Amino acid sequence: MGFFDKLKKFFRTRQFKYGGNTLVMVVMIIGIMAVVNYLVYQHNVRWDLTENKRFSLSEKTIKVLKNLDQEVKVTGFFKPGSNVRVLVRRLLDRYQDYTDNLEVEFVDPDRNPSITKEYNVTAYDTIVFETEKRKKKITRYNLFTYGPGYQDQKFKGEEEFTRALIDVTKNTTASVYFITGHGESTLNEDLYQFKDALTGEGYQVDSINLVKDGIPDDANILVIAGPRKDYAIKEIELINKFINRGGDLMVFLNPSPNDNFRNLINLIEEWGITPQDDLVIDRKQSYFFDPLTPIADYEYHNITSKLISDDLLVILPYTRSFKEISNYKGDYQIESILKTSKNAWGETRYEAERIARDEKDLKGRFDLVYTVMRPLSNKGNNNDKIIDKRNSETYEESELEDIQKLIDDQMRAVVLGTSAIINNKVLPQQGNRDFMLNCVNWLVGQEEQISIRAKGFGIKYLSLTPDAGRLIFYSTVFLIPLLVFAVGIVIYLRRRHL
Repeated sequence: MGFFDKLKKFFRTRQFKYGGNTLVMVVMIIGIMAVVNYLVYQHNVRWDLTENKRFSLSEKTIKVLKNLDQEVKVTGFFKPGSNVRVLVRRLLDRYQDYTDNLEVEFVDPDRNPSITKEYNVTAYDTIVFETEKRKKKITRYNLFTYGPGYQDQKFKGEEEFTRALIDVTKNTTASVYFITGHGESTLNEDLYQFKDALTGEGYQVDSINLVKDGIPDDANILVIAGPRKDYAIKEIELINKFINRGGDLMVFLNPSPNDNFRNLINLIEEWGITPQDDLVIDRKQSYFFDPLTPIADYEYHNITSKLISDDLLVILPYTRSFKEISNYKGDYQIESILKTSKNAWGETRYEAERIARDEKDLKGRFDLVYTVMRPLSNKGNNNDKIIDKRNSETYEESELEDIQKLIDDQMRAVVLGTSAIINNKVLPQQGNRDFMLNCVNWLVGQEEQISIRAKGFGIKYLSLTPDAGRLIFYSTVFLIPLLVFAVGIVIYLRRRHL
């Protein structure tokens, strides 16, 4: 038998038949894997199946990255093996998926002391964002929120990094001044978390005494944070001059007899609203059943729209209410954005030792927070343009710049009945921080700067009944292996008869 006859006979054997099929299958699988890997490399696609989208960027961040038109360098200072370094590296990798203008470098502070000194870094796990004109430093303290357990810890790197990008790339910086001298909450003690949040948004924050300092020329927003004494008439005159040149106000007026704040209340009443001499009580819609801490209902507004969609609550401890002045004929436009439930009442004898509802109390529903705007006179339809600014796709970039100038010249104010919402203990609760930052951003016409929620590491536990536990055990340990074994026996027997 010749060589070719032997070769032909070999090709007809069952060994070659099955071996050849196996070889073809292996080659096909390798080819498919190669094609899939090539497509994945060319089109970087991720699927985030976590409940809170822990590994996905928010729409706001993606928009900021796609609009990034200048080089930003990010330098991280970490020890080798740092767990924070891993989190930061993964997050910045996702940032770089959306822009080519982000340069990232990691430095070991111990091996590179000269670079560490150049950036004035004094702690591990520090990240610096920089452009040619500005720098923004973020520490480990800024990256996490902490709770009683591991599942309560949240990583807010995206929030801090996106704010840093906005801060180091924007052309102008708004200044926020907290007025002192009347027993207001102190900026560096009672309100340091609010100060840090504003600084993180890119605002310059400081405190002033009107009598001693006047109002600085660079002031954009004045904050009246729960005074205990009334303002002098000359101070009110200074504030009115500030308003007339387009300055913005945020007023927190705590429950107190109105006669104690007549000058300040006269200023507020010029806008068409007046504070009621009460303390809001709500036994049915309150935070952890504390009737002195009502949970507010939203009215739709640029400030509240994102909070509504994210189902975040705003709580206002120890607050008073406001109402519109009937037959008001002034120029200001007012809008209530937070209200109580219908079950609330206004306690008028709130300084008594025992609080109980009686016929002298005010009946709800109450307005808790108002926004105020003064229309621009002789500006045609510019007010409509300002209202529609949130839909930025409607206008060209040059038009948006003109509209922003109009907003800068337009007086805006937010009036609240409690300063407790911005103190260090209450601000982090629920949606309070987001709400307050949205208020400040609205004042300066930057509604697009909406807070990004921190994402937790929480572990979800599955509770099983004893019957369910036994079913899973017997299915995985006995039933599934037996089925696999039975299928193998059937295949073996069939092949023996081929």
